[in-house]
Amino acid sequence: MYSQSEFKQLPFQPRFDYGRSLGQLRKSRKLKKKLEPEVIIKHESDEDDPNDKQPFITKWLCNFCENTSIHGVKYLGQTELHWSERFNPSTIGGIFHISLELSNKFSSSPLSTVVESTIYPVSEIPYPAVTFCPANRLSMQRCKEAESVFLPDASEDSLKIFRLLLDSMNNIEFGALDEFEEDIFDYSSPDLLALNLTDLYEFTMLTCEEVFTGKCWWRNRYYNCCDDFFELQKSEYGVCFSFNSAVHDVGFSKSENESIHYPLRTSNYGEWSGLRIDLSTRTDISLPHEVNGIRLLINHPKQWPNSASFVPAGSATYITIKPTFSYTTEDVRRLHPDQRQCLNDDESKSAMTLPGLKYLQMNCISECRQRYMEKYCNCSVSLFFPLGKIRDCNFDDLKCLYEFNDVFNYEKPSSNNPYFDNDSEGMQCPCLPECHRIDYSIEITSNILSVSDNMTIDLHYQSANIVKYRTDVTFGWLDLMVAFGGIAGLFLGCSLLSGVEIIYYVIIITFISLKKGKKHFNKIVEINSRQYHTQHVQNANRHPKTIRRKVDDVQVRTIKVISLSDVDKNVKEDVKSNTKKTRY
Repeated sequence: MYSQSEFKQLPFQPRFDYGRSLGQLRKSRKLKKKLEPEVIIKHESDEDDPNDKQPFITKWLCNFCENTSIHGVKYLGQTELHWSERFNPSTIGGIFHISLELSNKFSSSPLSTVVESTIYPVSEIPYPAVTFCPANRLSMQRCKEAESVFLPDASEDSLKIFRLLLDSMNNIEFGALDEFEEDIFDYSSPDLLALNLTDLYEFTMLTCEEVFTGKCWWRNRYYNCCDDFFELQKSEYGVCFSFNSAVHDVGFSKSENESIHYPLRTSNYGEWSGLRIDLSTRTDISLPHEVNGIRLLINHPKQWPNSASFVPAGSATYITIKPTFSYTTEDVRRLHPDQRQCLNDDESKSAMTLPGLKYLQMNCISECRQRYMEKYCNCSVSLFFPLGKIRDCNFDDLKCLYEFNDVFNYEKPSSNNPYFDNDSEGMQCPCLPECHRIDYSIEITSNILSVSDNMTIDLHYQSANIVKYRTDVTFGWLDLMVAFGGIAGLFLGCSLLSGVEIIYYVIIITFISLKKGKKHFNKIVEINSRQYHTQHVQNANRHPKTIRRKVDDVQVRTIKVISLSDVDKNVKEDVKSNTKKTRY
C-alpha cells in the first residue's frame, strides 16, 4: 500500500466510496480505463512548430502518402525507411517504360478498317453519274459554218490556221494538249487572237440528238434521252453528255431543290435494272478521228468527271457496277486529318476543291490541275474546269499550254519518294480522300457485233447489296484508360476506389483546410488505441456545461505532444513521468 505522501504524488488519485452500488463501481472502473494515458505523435513539420517552413503542398503530399490506401504510394511517406525502400528503381522503371509504350501507341493511333456489313442495301447510295464523250466530237457541217460565224472577213491563211485549230480541238483533253499542230503557233492575227475556244467548241460539237439515236431505259420504262436525262457536262475530256450528275448547272439546281429525289437511285440489279441506251458515233457527219467509239466516265454524282474508259463502236457493252461504302467513327474524327488520312465534310472548307463543289478527293485533284495550269500559263481552259476567278485561256495561250503539257501530264507523289524521279517537273496534289466515301468500281464486257457506228450500253449493279466498311481506331481513350489502370494495379496496387480517394483529398480535405485556415495533416499514433480522451475533450469544448458536470470530480491526465524523433521504446514511461494534473 501507499503512504500518505506517496498517495498524494500519484498522477491519478481515485476516490473511494463504499456506499456506491456494484453497477456504479463498474462504471467507475470503465471510466478509469478510458482515461489511461495516450500519446499523440505528430511530424516535426507540424504547423505548430514556429520553425516550420515547408510549403502547404509538401505537407499535403506527405499526409496523403501516409494515409492513402495505395500500397505503392503509402511507403513514400514513411521517412524512417531508406530512400531505396521507398523509391524502388525497378518499379519506377517498369511504370515509366510501359507508360511510354502506351503513350506512343495512343499517339500513333493506327486505324483499322473492318467489314461492318455485307448486306448494305444498294438503294441507300445514289446511282453513279454516267458521262458520254464521243471520240468524234465536232460536226463537219458546223465546222464549215463556224468559218463565217467566227471569221467572217478573214484571209485564206487565217482560215487555214482556223481549220487546223478545229482539227486539234476534235482531240482535245487535259494532259493531251500537245496534239495541237505546231503551225498554229507560228501564225498570229487579230481575228484568231480574239477567239473564245469554249464558244467555238460548243458551236461545232455534235448535239445530243445526233449522238443518242433511240430512247433510254431507266429502271422500268423508256424515257426521252435528251429531254429527260442527258445534259451538257464539262469535263477533262471537253464538253460531253451526262446522266445523273450534280455538278453541271441543271443537276446542281436539282440536287439543291430536290435533295431527296436527286441524284437518282435504284434498288434493282442485273441487266435492264439501271440505265440502258442506244447511241451512235456518227462518223458520217463528224470530223474523222483515229479511233471510233466513246469515252465513258462513271463517278460519284457530285464529282467532277476526270477519268474515262474507252468503249468501241459497233458493240454491245455490259457494264457491271460494284460500289462500296466506307465511313469513319467519331473516335477517328477526333484525330488530326494527317493521322486519319481523310477529311470530313465540315473540315473541307479550307481544303482545295473546284468552285461551288463539295469536297471530294477527285474534285481536289481537278482543282490542283487547274492551279498548275494557272501557275504556268496564267489561265484555265473553261472546257475542262469551272473558271471561278481565273482567266479563260484564248488562242494566244495555246502555245504555253502546248509547251507545259509534260508538266500537266505527270503527277508526282506529294512527298519525296525514291521510286519517282524528282528531277522531272510535274504536279503535286496532296489531296486526302473523304472520310465518308462511295467508290464505284466497274467491270466492262464488250461484244463486237458489226463494223458500224451504232452501239448499245447497259449499266447495272452487280448485286442488290454492297459491302459497307467501318474505319475505327485500334487504341482509343477507353483502351488507354484501361491500360493505365492495369499498370497502376500491377505496380502500385491501386484501383478505381483509389481514384475516389485522391479526389477526396484534393477537393474535400483541401477545401476544408483552407476554409478553416488550418492544415490538419498531423500523424496520430495511439499507443493504447483509445480515443476516449481526445473525443471527450472535443465534446467538452462543444458542450462544456453538460460534459463538465459529468466529469467535474474526475481528475485526468493531460496529453503531451511529441515529435517522431523523440519516440523510442520507452516513450510511454517518459510520457507518464511528465504528465500534469488538470481539472476541467
